[in-house]
Parts: sequence; C-alpha cells; structure tokens
Amino acid sequence: MVIVTSHGPLHDLEAGAAVDLALPPLEERAATELLELIVRDHRPAADPQSARAVVRLCDGLPAALHVAGRWVRTHRLRPLSRILADLQAELDEQGVSGVEHIWDTAYAGLSRPAALLYRLLPHHPGETFTLHSATALSGLAPEACQDALEELDRAGLLDLRLLSLTEVGRMRVPGPQRGHALRRSRREAQDGQVGEAQARLLRWLVRQAQPADRFAAGRRLTVVGLLDPVPGAPDVPLEDPAAAVDDASRAERAERAAQHLVDCLRRHERPDELKRAKLAFVSVAQECCRPR
Repeated sequence: MVIVTSHGPLHDLEAGAAVDLALPPLEERAATELLELIVRDHRPAADPQSARAVVRLCDGLPAALHVAGRWVRTHRLRPLSRILADLQAELDEQGVSGVEHIWDTAYAGLSRPAALLYRLLPHHPGETFTLHSATALSGLAPEACQDALEELDRAGLLDLRLLSLTEVGRMRVPGPQRGHALRRSRREAQDGQVGEAQARLLRWLVRQAQPADRFAAGRRLTVVGLLDPVPGAPDVPLEDPAAAVDDASRAERAERAAQHLVDCLRRHERPDELKRAKLAFVSVAQECCRPR
C-alpha cells in the first residue's frame, strides 16, 4: 500500500485504483477539543463564547489552532476576549506559520486569470460566492472564470466541497486562506482594481435583486429602472411567477425569487470588509440615481 498526500485534489488517480480520504477542516467540537489540549488552561472552559470565537477564526485548520494555542500559552494573564483581537491581527498580517509557504508556492504556479481571481475573492461581500458572482467580481468571461475556479481547486486554494451540497452551487475560501489571498491582494493589486471589482459586483447584485424583488413582492411603484447588464457577467435565471400556469408553480417561483433576494443582500460579517462594500455600493447608487 502506498499513501500519497497532496495539498489539492489528485484528479489524475484512476477511479478504483485508489481510496480518496479527504481531510476536511475540523468541526467546531473537535477543534475546541484540540485547542484545549494545546492550551491546557482554564480560560477556554471559563469563557466558552470567546473560545468558540477563537475556533471559528481558525476555521477548523489545525495549524491555525496551534498558532492560537501558542498565543494563549504566551499570554497567561490575558482573558481570551483580549487575546482574540491580537490573534485576528496575527493571522491577518502574518498568516499561519508552516502553511503560508505552501500557499505561496501554490499561488506562484497559477495562471494570470486564476491569480487575479484569487486576489479578488477575499473582497467578495459574503463568506460564500457562486460562479455567477465570481464572474461579475473578476471581470473575466464566464468560461475563463470557470477555468480559473477549477485551477484554484486543483491548486488547493479553494474549497469546492460546498458545491454539491448547496442548491445554487456555493463555494468558499476558508478563513485563514482568505487572509492569505487578502495579503497577496494588498501586495499585488493595481490601483483601483479592487474598487472597480466591488462596484462591478454590486451593480450585478442590484440587477439580480431588482427582478427578484418584483417576482417576490409583485409590481409596485419603482423609481429606478432595471440596471444595464454587467459586461461578461450572465444574469441568474429567474422565472416570473406571473407567467406560471398554476398557483403552486406561481408560489414556488415567488419563494425562489425571495430566497435569491436574500442571497443578493447578504454581506460579510467583518466590519472592514462591510465598510469597503458599503463605500462601493454608495458609488453605484449615486451613478444609478444620476439624471440621464
């Protein structure tokens, strides 16, 4: 028997010739147990809310949990609530020791479109994204964005496990890895590139929300017409409930539109990302309201 490990999926192995044992991030309970074993301190049990916040910050990555454990052991007198802010800054600025060089190596081997998409994904206003929203954010053609996402998956820089578990095909970049993508973006993004990407995505989101709002709530007074399509970014297909043949189909279409509207309005929980997204949204709103 031969055991082969890889940072990314090994698609070249023939089916039936190997047993694929994926190692997903630790679940919250297991991650909390690992943190307690590393720390061997009373503080996680005394402040379970802060302990859960530390675990979520590490996103189930054992290497990140070891970094967190080192911080807790180093600062014996500080409460976890205070350590949490310092740990957040450490992971954002320095990354996860022992893993950072692996991500840097994988990133260095990316094509230009895949590297661009990787640098822009941490600026997506939401923890998860879809193929459509990633296309709008990146400015790439749909086929090019598909190729870039598949390349990130092969490089182990994207988590596609959610893809088959969600109806709309959601994807995500795990938390610590999102920080790595953000650091690469800060070092390499061109002036205005991130703002343009966010404005492009928010215009696309508004355009998707407009018919979803009408399909979910019905026709009523509106003061802004349907925004123009975002070049290269296809619209999400939504069926008009008014065109349904029966009440059941009409209700199903309206419910689907309402759920899509909720998805369009989701925002990231981190204040700094939310602030940037709001600033970009303001510029889009001002453009939409300008007399034509």
